[in-house]
Amino acid sequence: MLNRCRSFSRQTFNRFSPLSNELESEAKPSLVSPPVTGSKTPKPPTISSDKLKTLVIGDSITCNIRLKNNHPAIIHCLPAGRATDVKVNLKMVLAEAKTGECRWYRDIVIHVGTNDVRMKQSEITKRNIASACKSARKMCRHRVIVSGPLPVRGSDELYSRVSQLNCWLKTVSCPSQKIEFVDNWPSFWDSPTNRTKPGLLRSDGLHPSWRGALILSMNIDRALTPLAPQ
Repeated sequence: MLNRCRSFSRQTFNRFSPLSNELESEAKPSLVSPPVTGSKTPKPPTISSDKLKTLVIGDSITCNIRLKNNHPAIIHCLPAGRATDVKVNLKMVLAEAKTGECRWYRDIVIHVGTNDVRMKQSEITKRNIASACKSARKMCRHRVIVSGPLPVRGSDELYSRVSQLNCWLKTVSCPSQKIEFVDNWPSFWDSPTNRTKPGLLRSDGLHPSWRGALILSMNIDRALTPLAPQ
């Protein structure tokens, strides 16, 4: 039985504005008063890992992800988002948290989509994804998981770039960072016919259908479920 996870989206914005704000804040003198002698900075309440939620963050592919009841989750959907947007939004969520209640998550799942691939700058894309994962570690009690891209219908060039990105995540990036990788490719790609499996993508050849979203949810659920002891 699937639950209705709370889902919301945040619009992408000028990616240069956070950088400019940081530079301005560094240039201005600090106006923070020194702490009073003997005073203690209040600490956020300690929360058990079992009570923390899982955060799933990514582009519009994540919109219809629904996890099982034993994985209470927040789905943070960023339409047309790229790895840089994931990183910036993680920083914003961390900064907006006034207590420890929303500052930490049990697990953070970053879904990597096709928007970065469209930039046609593979090395920059790789650095951006690695940087987003590094930011996620600061907010994660348990582990960071990367959900790989879905195969797309479209031009041969786009398919090739997405396929190469998936292969790099699976064989190089995630193993080197000791990050678990969810390989969605076999679930959506039919190797004998060399095309996407019928009925799993919408007519745009990019977004998952309701069946595709269910399969994607199940793949992430399996990654979040700890293996039973042998």
